[in-house]
Amino acid sequence: MKKITFTLICAVLTMSLLLCGCLVDDPANQTNAPTQVITDNQGQTVVAPADATVSSSLIGDDVAQLNLISSGNFYFVGSLTDENGENTLMEMAKQNENSYMGSQMDGVSVGFMHTGADYYMVYPAGECALLLDDDVCATLELDPTEMDMDTSKLSFGELSKDQLINTSDALVDTAIATCRTYQQDNGKTVKTYVSDGRLIRLQQFSAEGALLSTLDIDILTDAVPEEKVSIPSSYKTYSGSTGMLSFMLKFASAIGMDTFSE
Repeated sequence: MKKITFTLICAVLTMSLLLCGCLVDDPANQTNAPTQVITDNQGQTVVAPADATVSSSLIGDDVAQLNLISSGNFYFVGSLTDENGENTLMEMAKQNENSYMGSQMDGVSVGFMHTGADYYMVYPAGECALLLDDDVCATLELDPTEMDMDTSKLSFGELSKDQLINTSDALVDTAIATCRTYQQDNGKTVKTYVSDGRLIRLQQFSAEGALLSTLDIDILTDAVPEEKVSIPSSYKTYSGSTGMLSFMLKFASAIGMDTFSE
């Protein structure tokens, strides 16, 4: 087995996290905790942890729910469609200084976690994590601090209720929603869509009225699942160059990559 083969696997995995957005976990790779099943607006089934519910004090308050994203404590699963129509599935969690980004590679769920002073690659289905220590980072020529979560991908700017200019009814897929339109100080307009008290869609428009982005929300909560901000005790943690090889063997096998080929 050649070192360069594993370096390539790691590089591809890293790039999938950086460039493909933050994709939702494969439902088969979730923990055995009680779950609730949600179908997102692209028809993909998302299995959410049982505690992924917004606090009752935020129910019906679209402004407070949106502003969770700019806070230090939230869990998000959904998709972002940009002005060009490109759609990216996303999963993010943040609790104080700890954070998680979820992605997929060949249908296999992987994650990047920053907890305390440490950075990890996480493979949920294999119940294992790779500590991105000095040896691993030197091998991959990787600076993990450059992979810290950027919540600007989800940012629509903070709203305040005094910016509200219109309220109407709307249909989001098959859900009846209340649409509220807010005029921001920068001239942009944000529309929030709330169904059963929960924020399910956000849209932002330019000052000229052009649609800039749409955020479809499957989960947006201040109840952050513990496994998204700390490595579960049941996981095996690998470290160092030897540990990296073991971790990548498990991952390469899952995606069907022949790690022994020339």
